[in-house]
Amino acid sequence: MKKLLCILLALVMVLSMAACGSKSEETKTQAEEKPAAKESTAAAPAEEGGIVRGGTLKVGKGILLSTLDPTKVNARDSDYDVICQIYETLVRADSNGNLVSGLAESWEVVDDTTIVFHLRTDVKFHDGTDFNADAVKANFDYFMNPDVGAIFASELKCVESVEVVDPATVQINLNQPSSTFITDLTNYSGLMIAPSALSQGAGYLASNACGTGPFKVAEYVEGVSIALEANKDYYRNGEDGKPLPYLDRVEISMITDQTTKVNSLLAGDIQLTDYLTTTGIEQLESNTNFTLQRIATSDIYTLFCQIDDEILSNQKVRQALAYAIDRDALANVITRGYGFASNWACDPGQWFYSNYTPYSFDVEKAKSLLAEAGYPDGVTLTMQCISREPDNTVMQVLQQQMAAAGITLVLESMERTEWVSIWTTEHTGQLGLAKMTVPRVDAYVQLNTNMGATSANNYSTYKGEEFNSLLQSLSGIYDAEQQKEVLHKAQEIYLNDCASIFLYQMPRHDAYANSVQNFTTLALGAWDLSQMWLAD
Repeated sequence: MKKLLCILLALVMVLSMAACGSKSEETKTQAEEKPAAKESTAAAPAEEGGIVRGGTLKVGKGILLSTLDPTKVNARDSDYDVICQIYETLVRADSNGNLVSGLAESWEVVDDTTIVFHLRTDVKFHDGTDFNADAVKANFDYFMNPDVGAIFASELKCVESVEVVDPATVQINLNQPSSTFITDLTNYSGLMIAPSALSQGAGYLASNACGTGPFKVAEYVEGVSIALEANKDYYRNGEDGKPLPYLDRVEISMITDQTTKVNSLLAGDIQLTDYLTTTGIEQLESNTNFTLQRIATSDIYTLFCQIDDEILSNQKVRQALAYAIDRDALANVITRGYGFASNWACDPGQWFYSNYTPYSFDVEKAKSLLAEAGYPDGVTLTMQCISREPDNTVMQVLQQQMAAAGITLVLESMERTEWVSIWTTEHTGQLGLAKMTVPRVDAYVQLNTNMGATSANNYSTYKGEEFNSLLQSLSGIYDAEQQKEVLHKAQEIYLNDCASIFLYQMPRHDAYANSVQNFTTLALGAWDLSQMWLAD
């Protein structure tokens, strides 16, 4: 038991980077009588402590919400901004990386394979049904069902069974000790869905949602918008001692064009937006009517090589691509000093960071490798990205750089849904440009999400046996230094195989109008809209 407790403390180092200026999430455990719901959408006058209740927050979201079903999302981090307003987790991580109570008030590590969770008894799902131990068991049973194909199923591979002890107590039995299980419950694998919704299946969950969160879905137009309304029966209290959320309503519009999104913010059509590119940051950083917020996570732009492609199945061709790219020049052009060249799916501030990379910018080396691979006169490849910035520009820069090594790139820019289909279902692409997120809840999730053989988002379809064996071994290792050694070895293997080529890292920035007060995020940068209010 001591081993498990120690490693859980060690692993919050992954989350400790999350304190990037955002207010820490505070947990209120005392439920109070809830006031009558307000009918008006206008903000109410300021109450004690300066808090203003009511009103509608209008948000512009740069990446389309892929689904309302937490088990099927394909934009895991972006979708979570919305998902976490509706659904809540058993365990939470505050913005300093500390594990705190969620829907489970507390938990006991009985031994290395037995964990008992003590649940809140004052929580209801949005349909009025009780949150209890039966609901927890129903969720785990659903998530672990292979027919469901939950995106996070591998995070629950250590679960043997779930037992209902009493309505407020549930025991989870593991089939092997896991150093990451409780930490993983702070994200998707710990979200609780109403059993009444689970029973209606994936088709229903895609466009309908029923959780315990501070907001519930009022209206959802796929690919266009989602409106959230305050959960009148929410159990947590705000700083004024009254039930959260402060807002009556949140209206989120999907605005994928960066220029349109920033102009909408400047014009007052929206009050909060996400995923600003370099040009958006430059437009807003000196405007005193808005706050530019650096959040906890960053994007690592990555070139995924389709391992099963006839040409790219040759390791030397992939390595030639890596040598043909001038990462520093690319980062300077795209980020203009806000980001930097990257060699791996890890932030330099993370505990398992290593600067190991076998590649440098070397055009002659790239040409030599192509010749050895049987392409002395060069090679032509197709590269695909989601039609957005900076992705389109990144492809153009890569096209120019690789041409010097005899690599001709045919560029294809497409809508997100088409790109996702090609790279997660059809696997018919050659080179795919996408962005990975760091940090995530733990090292395993961070690497497995886009590179592990068990992940649906393993864009390159890389199945490297040694790399994946090392990745899967992490949960059974309780010493942080030993974990670091394994992670460094995994990095060396993956980079030598060159299944993906890491380009540059760009810290994420959100922006909001001065009318938005108490901007608050969860551990990894997702919005906590329940804590925000609108000034008069």
